[in-house]
Amino acid sequence: MERFHFRLIEKYLYNQRGIEMAVRDARAEQLSNQGLKNGGGGHAFVSNPTEQKALKLATPIKSVIVGEMVVRTPEKWLDVIESVYAAQNEERRRLLRQRYYKQNPNTIMLSIDFSMSRKTVYNICQSFVEAVFARASYEHLVNPYETKTKK
Repeated sequence: MERFHFRLIEKYLYNQRGIEMAVRDARAEQLSNQGLKNGGGGHAFVSNPTEQKALKLATPIKSVIVGEMVVRTPEKWLDVIESVYAAQNEERRRLLRQRYYKQNPNTIMLSIDFSMSRKTVYNICQSFVEAVFARASYEHLVNPYETKTKK
């Protein structure tokens, strides 16, 4: 895995909470927009609010902005990240959430808190990032052949 990819995946991991909040806000905004009511004289134009709400919820959010980062298909990113967390054992999951979700990148403190060597903590985090990259590549969220950022 290229260093570029490693840093990109970590960026998504460190911003997971922000992505979740942006998706929640986008959904709330999507549902609050009533849109145009089909009016008319006949019964065929009576709107169905339940159907409209279901359609809005079924439509994927195309992108959100988190800080200065544009996240395309954010719900898919969140699914990928959560599926890789779910594949970890309990102790690793707690360690990884502490590092990425709670944004505590200090491997020394994590090694003390989890009674592991610093190298072990680093290896766990590296294999996690690689697993997220593999899953994101499979879902076409990242291009594994790309070697640098686009400008």
